[in-house]
Amino acid sequence: MRDQVDRGTSPGDAFRLLDARMSDYARRNADRDDSVFIILAERDVYAAEFSEYFLRTEGYECLVALDVQTVMDSLATRTPSLVVVDLLISGGAGLALCQEVKRRGSTPVLAISALSSQDDALDSGADAFLQRPYEPIRFISTVKDLLGASAYLRRGTAAS
Repeated sequence: MRDQVDRGTSPGDAFRLLDARMSDYARRNADRDDSVFIILAERDVYAAEFSEYFLRTEGYECLVALDVQTVMDSLATRTPSLVVVDLLISGGAGLALCQEVKRRGSTPVLAISALSSQDDALDSGADAFLQRPYEPIRFISTVKDLLGASAYLRRGTAAS
């Protein structure tokens, strides 16, 4: 993408080209069963689109759930690799959702909120917490860390 911008392509057009390439890649690899499936439980449709864009850019399959019931229905049919939970989803039911995801298995949970709720989130079973606003690179790095794919942080090691 950087090369495209350096050659005079606008950043918006470069992102669209990247998105098209990622979509083509996803279609070509749709039959593979090793894809990473992430549930994005978000209360705000615009924030969901923002997060989903960056997750899909990394090649992850996403389900956007704008309420707790949609998350629960999805958990009943498919085990995700990660659940990202906005703590204010469905009127503030995010903490209970974190507990329920953890009760069902070992799926990692990333809690996000505009409120400083880190302690409550971690006490409810979240494996990590990000407070909004956050930079996309921090979001993706945290996701990769929770999936065990980050060189920045590894489970069981301290961040510098």
